Amino acid sequence: MEVKDEVEIKIAFTQAKKGKTFDFEIVPEFIMERFSNFLNSYTKAYNKRFIRRGSLFIDYIRRVEIETDSQLSATIFYVHKNPVHHGLVKKIEDWKWSSYKSYLSDLPGKIMRKEGLEWFGGKKGFTDFHSQQLISKALMIFN
Repeated sequence: MEVKDEVEIKIAFTQAKKGKTFDFEIVPEFIMERFSNFLNSYTKAYNKRFIRRGSLFIDYIRRVEIETDSQLSATIFYVHKNPVHHGLVKKIEDWKWSSYKSYLSDLPGKIMRKEGLEWFGGKKGFTDFHSQQLISKALMIFN
């Protein structure tokens, strides 16, 4: 699943809301509605395929608005370190689906590599930041 850019979201919003004016205040609800539709259709297909009933996911998707620079840094760290924290891999770079290696790669990609690395002060700053232990501070952004 890929997040659309701002222009695509505006177009989808206008089409879905039958010509209503695009309003940034209700965009989070619009996007969450799309996630809900996706998860509901997946659940229905899964339940049909495996002849079962009931939900597959928790009742809500938890989200926290990032309001500070330290929250953004902690969130990026949390996302990259989460598979290690849960024992799925031993090192961040071992998680197949992580964007961590994409930041350090020179291969073309869709990630905003330059901006991400600049946020941490370059490749060394990025790797140094990610070499810290999984600390409660990084987890506090989600509590």
